[in-house]
Parts: sequence; structure tokens; C-alpha cells
Amino acid sequence: MNAFTLTVIVSALFVSSISVSRAQTSNVVNGIISSNVTLTKANGPYTFQQVVVNQGDTLTIESGTSISIDGYLQVSGTLIARGTSSQKIYFNHGGYSSGSIKFRSTSTASIMENAVVNYVPVDISGSVTIRNSYLRGTQAQISISIDSGSPTITNSTILGTLDTDTVVYVTGGSPAITNNNIVAFVDNGLYPNPPVGMNRFGSAYGVHVTSATGGQVTNNKFLGAYRSASVQVDAGTITVSGNTEDINSKIDFPTPTPPPATPTPTPSPTLPPYPPPSETPTSNPTSNPTANPTVNIVPTETEGFNFYELAVAAIIASVIINIVLVSIVIVVLRNKRKTAATD
Repeated sequence: MNAFTLTVIVSALFVSSISVSRAQTSNVVNGIISSNVTLTKANGPYTFQQVVVNQGDTLTIESGTSISIDGYLQVSGTLIARGTSSQKIYFNHGGYSSGSIKFRSTSTASIMENAVVNYVPVDISGSVTIRNSYLRGTQAQISISIDSGSPTITNSTILGTLDTDTVVYVTGGSPAITNNNIVAFVDNGLYPNPPVGMNRFGSAYGVHVTSATGGQVTNNKFLGAYRSASVQVDAGTITVSGNTEDINSKIDFPTPTPPPATPTPTPSPTLPPYPPPSETPTSNPTSNPTANPTVNIVPTETEGFNFYELAVAAIIASVIINIVLVSIVIVVLRNKRKTAATD
């Protein structure tokens, strides 16, 4: 029994020397939302993969909710993301891909209020109101792109990004862009003459309009030094008035809130599986008309089974094997002793 006891003690000490690190859990959302769905702060944080809100359906996000955009959120129906001044809604870059939020031409009555869109570009082709929010795209992605529709963007702060020359880019539609802070990106003092071969230019335009059928760019404050112009209209009809420039002032972007320490792993809605669409998905994706539309939000870990967990499992298995082997040896030795004594 001494050998058995020694084996157990040594194995236990070896197990206790391995630290186990588990990833922060989150609820993964992936698929078509084909009914009215509400995501709550209590069931968050959430990770969005390829999420599509069908035309005619509404996704509501409760104030204080935190979302990581790993793939995209495509709104062909309605998005209601209405935070408060003390409980903002966070849309954060997921860190694995170039996430985005896309409002399609069929999107109606969508609203983003008191939201923080952090390193996630917003593409608009439909109707959406963005107000009292902070927005910035990621590297080489324009913060807000508008190609059609009549979106309203007001009382918000919009930041330029690295490797893009425009903060808000309008190629169509009749947007109302009013009373915003539109901040130029300036790269670490390299503006206006970065080294040859470096694609690190500061923002050329705050708002660049290449085509428009109406709308307005009025009473905005353009902060920082723009290389070309704070507002540039190449073609189309749009009202530009009352804008001011301030090259010296700065505005702090809110720091993304960390996810709750112990998120609830039991969400209520469900989603049917949805394969990732192409780079240019249709404006009105449809689900199987015979299927019962549900929303599937599966609590998972943002990281898989890690090295430390594998090591612990291997060590535990080794301890069990050692115990079994030692037990067998002891039984054999005892049987031999009994046999010898009998003889």
C-alpha cells in the first residue's frame, strides 16, 4: 500500500500545479430572424455571426446590452436598438473578421439611439435613424456609407478611420446629416506628408457626396484637419449649410464596456440555421416557408477547449491508470504471498 499511497500523492501534486483558464462565455446568434425577437441585457453578452432580420420582422435590443459582431448584422426588416445615456448599447468588433451592420433597402423604421458602434462600419440603403450615438468603422472601412434611402443621422459623433479618406460617404439617396461631430482621422503626426510607400493618410473628407437626390448636411461640427475639404459635393442635389470647422478640439470615444462576469447561459429566443450569404446578399432574404420560424441562440464559449484543459484531462487519466496498475500489482503480490504461505 505504500507504493499505492506514494503514487496518488505525487500525481495529485502534479495536477495541482496546472492552472486552468476558461474563456468568457457568450451567447452566439446566427441565422435568420423571421419573427419579432428581443435580446436582453440579462442574457448577454452576445456574439453575432451571420444574422439577418427578415423584411417585416423586428429585432429589439435592450439598453445596456453588449454585442460582438464577428460577421455581420443585416437588417432587411427593423432594428430597434434604443439605449439610454447611462445604459448604452455596444456593438463591438468581434476580432475575427471585418464585422459590419447593413441596413438594406427594405429596412423601415429602424433606430439606433445611445449606441456605441466600435470599429464596426455601417452600410445604409434603407430607412434608419441614428442619434445620440458614437460610430467608427475599422481599418480600411468607411465609418458610414449611404447609397440609397432616406436615413437620418443626428446628434452623434462619427470618427474617421485608418486607410480611408472619408468619414461619411454618400453615393445616393437623400440623407439628413445634422448636428453631428464628424472627426477626421490623423495618423500619429504623419499628416500631411507620410513617408513614401505608406498608405497612412489622414481623412480627406468629412462628408463626401458623389450623388444624391435630396437631403441635407447642416449644422455639423467638423473636427481635425481634413486634407481636402470637410464637405465635398461632386454631383446631385443636397443642401449644405451651417457647418463649422474646429481643427484643434478632440472628442473622447467611449471605452467599450467589458461583458458581465457571469453571463446567463439560457437565452429565450431561437433561430433556424442560416448559411453565410455572398458578399452582396439579396435585399430580402427569405426562409423556408414550410419551416416553423424560430431563433436559435446557443450559449457557447468564445474560445474552444484549450491546452490547459487538455493537459488536466491527460493528467487525471494518468492518475487513474496509475491507481489501477498499482492496485493490480498489490493484488498479484498478495496472491503470491498467500500461495507461498499455503505451500
